[in-house]
Amino acid sequence: MTATLSTGIDTNELFKGVYWHQKWKAFNNFTTPGINDVESLCNEVGLPQDLSGKRVLDIGYWNGCFSFEAERRGASEVIGVGPECSSATGAQKLGSLIKSKCVSFKLGSVYDLNPNNIGMFDYVFFFGVFYHLRYPLLALDNIFRICKDKLFIETEILQDADTNTLEFYRNNELNDDYSNWFVPSSNCLIQMLESSGFLPYQHEIRSGGTRMSLACNVEKKEPEWMKNGCSEGVYYDTVTKPLLG
Repeated sequence: MTATLSTGIDTNELFKGVYWHQKWKAFNNFTTPGINDVESLCNEVGLPQDLSGKRVLDIGYWNGCFSFEAERRGASEVIGVGPECSSATGAQKLGSLIKSKCVSFKLGSVYDLNPNNIGMFDYVFFFGVFYHLRYPLLALDNIFRICKDKLFIETEILQDADTNTLEFYRNNELNDDYSNWFVPSSNCLIQMLESSGFLPYQHEIRSGGTRMSLACNVEKKEPEWMKNGCSEGVYYDTVTKPLLG
């Protein structure tokens, strides 16, 4: 149940300087003013209303709203990982405001994930991150290492849905943003996920064909690339183990 924010709290002052990307109903009378609607995306990927007992990882948490939504749905522990300090993105203040009890934030990236250090997770959120990565397959392979059950992903895609294309942006050609590196076609994204050991079972394309959300199960066996004869698999100890452990 969503509580009501005390009328004595000035959210404009409290979150002064915060860039809101995520829109989330934190209280009956306060919704964060972002453009990425948390409830809509959770519905798109089919995130269960009941996450009781689930351990959740939120990669690229930013404002922390997806992390707090997982807590609201009953998750036992939620960890948000991102390269920004949670005090700068507003996540820390928002967590204090809603009196979060099981969400914590860590500095790091998808490349840092190591089950020996961070453990395993039932559910992993990977929203709005893929196209910001210079090494997207490394990221997916690394997520496979720490994900036990389901991966939920949302990303920019190319409109050429039936091609098997991964488009590279050397500078700021996409949305005048130097942090955008690769955008896949929907078919390419599905194949990359399957190669890394994920089994997409639900997806939705929106925003005029430029955004895609997917829900994936984790394949309960060694991923394809580890056994198909590629050099990274054959020479795993020498080539890939230093990156993936």
